[in-house]
Amino acid sequence: MFRFNITQASTTNTMRNIYIRYTACYGITALFLVMAGTSYAASQNGDSAEKVATQSDAAITMTGLCRNGEAFRLVSYEKQVGGMWKSFYDYQGPVGAGTVKTKTVPKVMVSRVCIAMAEIASDEH
Repeated sequence: MFRFNITQASTTNTMRNIYIRYTACYGITALFLVMAGTSYAASQNGDSAEKVATQSDAAITMTGLCRNGEAFRLVSYEKQVGGMWKSFYDYQGPVGAGTVKTKTVPKVMVSRVCIAMAEIASDEH
């Protein structure tokens, strides 16, 4: 049988290693929280003029094949109308081609564009 004699030196080294590990863990956690807080504060206090300038650049283009095998193209973007940002879609597919102002989600718009006889109308407000 082996007898392990725990000495003061090995206990001190073990405690030092545990202390270093916990300190590193707390330090990394604190750094993450500071970075997350700074990012959140920056997003909440963004300059409205800056948002106006960059918002018009955000456009999403979707292309693919409808169930009937015909191709479709849908571009979702926002445009300023009367001082307010409105959602628009440019579409092309079995239903035809055109532009519509609507808040409809892209998945619904794709299904409408893929139906040849579908009615695509703008929101009235």
